Amino acid sequence: MAILRVFPHCDIHLALNNPAANSVDFRVFEYHGANSPFTLVPITNTVTPMFLAPHNAVGSRLHNFVNINVNTGTITATGLGTNLVVLQTADTYIVIRIQVHDNILAWWFGNEKITTAVDAAHAHSQPSIYAMFSDDATGTDRVGDITGHGFVTLTSADPTVFTVANTNNEGRMQGVAEGHANLNGSFLGINHTLPVEVIDYAKTRDILVPVRAGNLANAADLHNILFLAEGFTAADQAKFDQIVTQATAELFTKPRHEPFGTLSPSFNVFKAFTPSNDRLVTCGFQVTDHQVASLGKGTPIPYKYSVTEGMYQISELVARVGLPMRGESRNEAQLKALWGSQSLDNFNPAKIDGPLVEAWKNSHSLGYLEARDTFFGMILGSRWADQSSTQSQPLAAPPNDDGGDALKALVKRAYEFYKVKMPARSVTMDTRRHPPELVLNGQDNRAASFMTFVGGLRVKDPPHQPLGNGWVPDGTFKRSRGLIAMILNENMLGGTNLNDNTVTAMTLNSDLALTANYAADANASIKRLRREVPADIPQQLPWIINTIAHEFGHSFNLGDEYEEFVEYPTFANDFLNPADASPNIFDNFDNVASLETIFNDPQYLNNNSRKIDPNKLKWRDFPRIKLGARLTAASQINNGKLEVVIDPRETAAWEASRVAGEEVRLRRIKIEPDGRQLPLSAAANDHVTGLSIDSVDTNSGLIVLSGATPPSFPAGSSLYVPHKTQGGSVKTIIEDKVFAELNSSKDPLNKDTDTASVNRNADFPRDIDDFKPPCQSARLIGVFEGAGTWTGLVYRPTGTCKMRTSAGGEENGEFCYICKWLITLRVDPGKHHEIDRKFYPVAKKNE
Repeated sequence: MAILRVFPHCDIHLALNNPAANSVDFRVFEYHGANSPFTLVPITNTVTPMFLAPHNAVGSRLHNFVNINVNTGTITATGLGTNLVVLQTADTYIVIRIQVHDNILAWWFGNEKITTAVDAAHAHSQPSIYAMFSDDATGTDRVGDITGHGFVTLTSADPTVFTVANTNNEGRMQGVAEGHANLNGSFLGINHTLPVEVIDYAKTRDILVPVRAGNLANAADLHNILFLAEGFTAADQAKFDQIVTQATAELFTKPRHEPFGTLSPSFNVFKAFTPSNDRLVTCGFQVTDHQVASLGKGTPIPYKYSVTEGMYQISELVARVGLPMRGESRNEAQLKALWGSQSLDNFNPAKIDGPLVEAWKNSHSLGYLEARDTFFGMILGSRWADQSSTQSQPLAAPPNDDGGDALKALVKRAYEFYKVKMPARSVTMDTRRHPPELVLNGQDNRAASFMTFVGGLRVKDPPHQPLGNGWVPDGTFKRSRGLIAMILNENMLGGTNLNDNTVTAMTLNSDLALTANYAADANASIKRLRREVPADIPQQLPWIINTIAHEFGHSFNLGDEYEEFVEYPTFANDFLNPADASPNIFDNFDNVASLETIFNDPQYLNNNSRKIDPNKLKWRDFPRIKLGARLTAASQINNGKLEVVIDPRETAAWEASRVAGEEVRLRRIKIEPDGRQLPLSAAANDHVTGLSIDSVDTNSGLIVLSGATPPSFPAGSSLYVPHKTQGGSVKTIIEDKVFAELNSSKDPLNKDTDTASVNRNADFPRDIDDFKPPCQSARLIGVFEGAGTWTGLVYRPTGTCKMRTSAGGEENGEFCYICKWLITLRVDPGKHHEIDRKFYPVAKKNE
């Protein structure tokens, strides 16, 4: 799938009547390569621009205010106004916004200070640059983001510390040696200086401190958790240490976070503190400048919440109608009439009321928040400049702004600019601190400065074990991959599993608004918007640990089970079409399935059948395990017998199993590089059944088995005795009567079958004849509809799970049994019998 990147960025500003700013060089690149460093291949002359003027009257919205020359790579202003421009190739498109102002009055850096990296190959950090433009009647923003436009001349005050790389006018700083120097900027007769620190992220650092290390000597063979600090100054280190200590204790002792407690011997926990120059992290979003009854000051734009129950969220309205023009004064009736005439996609005026319109009109800011100078350069949310590309066939140019199908398709695609790709609570690597060759959202970015830093970590005390590379992806499965928890010293709500499920990042607090003010300046046209930095940021430990546990679930290849979006009429064709070139984003997770894989009727795309085949569920054949052990060495064949070795301390139970004559099975644990474990392999070389125990050596842990002589099974493989029914068949995790009902009805178990509205709570199962569900019936195992952030056609195993409602009450904040089973399979399958005994949800009547 082609991925595009636009330089200078996707929110371009020009000044019609200023020769120094009425034209800008632009480039479109296509990413090549599966991992960083990526190759950016120029394709500017292959893109086709399609223009929409969203603020023009209907009938004249195909007007363009700029000329885009894809052969010379230039955009030149031709008139005052705003264009949304779809840049499309044969299979991909990206949307940019271009605002043409009358004149440009002043500029300034959007940073107080900035850090960049030593790197002989790539220039890393790019200072944000903002400008004040003159007023005009077209409603363009007064302050614009001119980062990378090339208007400002940037020079290094000391090239022995860093140089400025102006390829594509980016103005990125390439670190030469660790140290400090200034970046000088000049434009419009205005000069500014920006302090720069250069850090060598790739050097070896002996700063790994054990927090909970039961087996430090064999750390390379365990699952190691790493806590990192972001936005903590040197004065905040004690606070970070205290948070890590408490979070670690709760993760391994609280029942709601099982199976971490049961599996605790297989984990070590470390911390590595690095101070940031600034407290708080960069917020990419703009925030409201004013307060109205329905939307306060300092809230992210667009605000991802409702102001009236049953109406659109503010962000949902913005995604449909765009941002308000500066000085928007039309009332609710006038705006509804306008929007109803604009051929907007999926627009429902019944979901708009007065308070929502008031909040929407308040979704405007004069300026942009200054970036914070943190060690790793993380960002909360994203800028309008940070758009991403989408794979799709090119549009046909509409002949007129006449409301026809071609026009509607263009409007739908152009307005995707207003859809927030990274919501305000998402944490990612800031593209202005990390170069495009090294960082691409959704990839593991193994060559990024963050990952090179982690790779260089060693234990603080001798012998300084070099454990860092255990967290760095390299295309192979690593036990510790994804078990990095980055704590952000930030009061705004934020938490994400990022970098292709290699890092979990979360903020200390869950505020939904911040405080910021415009700094005084002798030049009234300079509008630096700076956050108020609290002396101390309250920490919500339950929020932190719930986020860590939920996001670590992603590191174990568990997908989100909650709902955020309502299934729509073409959802199956858009996402679940096997013939579509677009990948299915659901079925690679071990706890999520879509209709595309569990359909009952192969014609489901044509006849809208929603019937499912429960036999296709990838968790269908999970056995309930009565006794389990993990092999401590590879199996061997001796005198025609299969010999395995387990921990001698566990042999008493296996001797009892021998006496009882129970069947034994052996499973090879197969884990893909991304952590995927399903479907379980039934191949004879991976799963051996029908074994019987000949002898158990309680001193050495040697168990001799008869019944098969398979190829060697490695250390870590699962030796187990399954639970069986009175008839001798293996009990699976879906109870027989539940499966029989699923097989008969071909419907999921949801008692509430509404998929037309989002349900953020637990689901309860419908009644099943002659079957009593467990006391907490939402824990019943089977298949429930609503997962992967969608209300319908995507499924999960149970009605409640930490992957659905991680912050819920005790019963809804735990991992479901399937997720516990999967985590245990990866970490220590020898504990499966303990997981079954402690957590399998069963009513006594059914036992």
